[in-house]
Amino acid sequence: MQRTLTVVLAGVALAFGVAACSGGTSGSSSSTTTASEQASPTATSTGAVKSASATKKSTAAVKKSTSAAKKSTSAAKKSSAVAVKKSKSAVKPKTVAMAGSATLAAGAKVFSTNCSSCHQAQGTGQPGVFPPLAKNPTVNGDATRLIHIVKYGLSGSVAVLGTTYNGMMPAWHSTLSDADIAAVLSYVRSSWGNKAGPISASQVAAVKQ
Repeated sequence: MQRTLTVVLAGVALAFGVAACSGGTSGSSSSTTTASEQASPTATSTGAVKSASATKKSTAAVKKSTSAAKKSTSAAKKSSAVAVKKSKSAVKPKTVAMAGSATLAAGAKVFSTNCSSCHQAQGTGQPGVFPPLAKNPTVNGDATRLIHIVKYGLSGSVAVLGTTYNGMMPAWHSTLSDADIAAVLSYVRSSWGNKAGPISASQVAAVKQ
């Protein structure tokens, strides 16, 4: 009987031991679950902060990219403006127009027939009498004054390139037509180093005595 009681008591003790062990395991699991639940809000908060930081970096990168694009556009506009200015400068017409070959040929003929005996074939003139036409400031200067001299003549001393001349220029308006005078003056103004523009018959006709 005593042996039987001992076996029963041992069984009860074993049952209590298993129950206690099971309770401890459950408590541990419950504790772990609670800790995990408590840690979860912190992890969520950290993730939110990281996301916000990434958004700020992305926004800053976009701003930098926009700023770089604006600078690039501004540089392109400046470069374009400079190119346009250079292009306009390159296509500016020459201030001195050239007379047509037919006009120059006609002018050369008039000069050879009526002027070369005094001013010489190369426009060098005759010392002290007839001034040179080559590089002569009057020849390269105001067209109206030059036309007036040829149409209506010139007498008295004149100074050209530091030298005085006392010859007489006859009036050609009754001998040469306006077209002839225009042609010969255009020829003279483009020969022997002269670089003045041509003269038209209408300009000659407009000059009165």
